[in-house]
Amino acid sequence: MFKIMCSKMTIVKRMMAFLFVVSVFLINTSVATAVSLDVQGYVHPYAGTVINGGTTSIFGQVDYRFDVVGGSSGMNFLNIEFEDDIFLSVAGLSVLTSGWSGTADGHTDRHIHLSGSTLPTGDQLEFSLFDVTVVTAALEDASYWDEGGVWHQAWAALYLDPTNPLGFSADGGSTAPVPEPASLVLMGSGLAGLGLWSWRRRKKSV
Repeated sequence: MFKIMCSKMTIVKRMMAFLFVVSVFLINTSVATAVSLDVQGYVHPYAGTVINGGTTSIFGQVDYRFDVVGGSSGMNFLNIEFEDDIFLSVAGLSVLTSGWSGTADGHTDRHIHLSGSTLPTGDQLEFSLFDVTVVTAALEDASYWDEGGVWHQAWAALYLDPTNPLGFSADGGSTAPVPEPASLVLMGSGLAGLGLWSWRRRKKSV
């Protein structure tokens, strides 16, 4: 009789332990789905000098910025892809955002991984690469780029909760390139010309 009662107690304890694990899992899952993250990424390839050497070009400095524009979690991890049929080498990496650091791997389709203290909505992650050697043809042919546009690079932003393995949120996309200065000048000239034409037209009608 005693053995039967012990076995029943053991079964009850195991059931209670199982129910406890299931409840913790459900709570953690609800936490994981409750948090959210919204990030926008930008690249400025023309922050430094550009040397065109024929089949390859060297960008003296390429700036990246990732804005946390929404969500409840913030961001503490970022991964960005550098396709190896476009990017041949990078001489240096400088992370400008305090509390963050980055590393680059040497695998096919190289990636740069950055992590640091959680950046809330309204903050941004900034870093620069130096002496970036790329295939010149890729600068004029969007088909080189997996994301469908020149300087459009795939990235993934994450929030990983250090106290809860199921507490995370993620966002991803491709970088939006900042136009080169010459393009900005042409666009500005076009807008100025359009404004002058509109002013003259209004003046004639008067």
